Amino acid sequence: MSRMLFAKINFNGEIYNIYDNEKLFSELITEMALKINSDDIIIDDEKNVKFSSIIKENINGDEIIKGRIVAFYAGSEISYDLKEDRIVAKPNPTKAQYSTFYFNVDKQLIGFVPVAGFSEKQFIHRLELLIKECSGIDVIIILETDIALLRHKLTKLIEPKKIHAKIIPPNGDKDLFEELLDIESQELKETNVKQIDISLSSRKQVLNIGTSLINKFIKAAELGYALFSAEGKDIEGQPYKIKSNEDALFEKQLSSDSRDSIPDVEYLAKEGINELLIQKSERNR
Repeated sequence: MSRMLFAKINFNGEIYNIYDNEKLFSELITEMALKINSDDIIIDDEKNVKFSSIIKENINGDEIIKGRIVAFYAGSEISYDLKEDRIVAKPNPTKAQYSTFYFNVDKQLIGFVPVAGFSEKQFIHRLELLIKECSGIDVIIILETDIALLRHKLTKLIEPKKIHAKIIPPNGDKDLFEELLDIESQELKETNVKQIDISLSSRKQVLNIGTSLINKFIKAAELGYALFSAEGKDIEGQPYKIKSNEDALFEKQLSSDSRDSIPDVEYLAKEGINELLIQKSERNR
C-alpha cells in the first residue's frame, strides 16, 4: 500500500496586497493555473525537476491541474549477470523519480503520493520552486493535518514544556488572521512580516495546553496556516514530542498499483479534498 498526503498552498508573497484588494486573490489563482507548464525546469539536489504529463481542466468552476512532478538526473541502472556472476551498472542519463498529484487550484489544495526517493518534504519544496519558476508567484505550502489524530496525540502529552507555532497569514481571510493572532494585519504589513514564529516554554511548571492561546495555534495548523509542535513528557514520564507536519498528517491509503495512475490519484484526491473542506468548515465555525 501507498499513502496519499495533502497540502495547502498559501499566497505568502502577495498576502497583504490580497487583503487590500480582494480581486487579486482570484487573479493569482487564474495566473497560477494558466502558467504552470511542463517546459520550465528547476534544479534541486543536483536533479532537474519539472512538471510532467500535465492535464488542465475546469470542473464546476474550479481550475484543476493533474499530472506528475519528475526529477531526472544522470545515474545508472544496476542489474545482475547470472551467467557471469557479476553486477552490471548501465549508465542512464535520465534516471527519474516522480510523484503523481491532483491540484485543485481554486481550493488551494493538492493531493499527492510520496514515494521512495521522492519524499513529501521534497515534493513540497519542489512544488514551491516550480510554481515560482512557472508563474513568478511566491507560495508557502503546508502539509494538511489530521485534526482528530493531532488532538488524540496531544492528549498523551501530560507535562507540556515547550510549544512552538509557525503561523503564516491565511489566504484572503484577514479577519481569520487577526483572530488567530489578535494583531491587526495592517501592523504586520507595515513591519513586512510574512510569517510569525512563536515559542512558549516553562522550566519548572507545565504549560496549560488547554488555553485559548494554544487552541488558536492548533486551529491555525488544522486550517492549513501553521506548523505546530509540542513537547514534554507522557504519562510514563518519558520524553514526548508531536509535530503537526510529521506525526499527524491527513492521509488516504491507495494500492501501490494505483499510485502511478493519474485517474486513480484524481479519484482519491477529490475524496480527500472534500473531507478536508468539510473538516475546515466545521472547525472554523
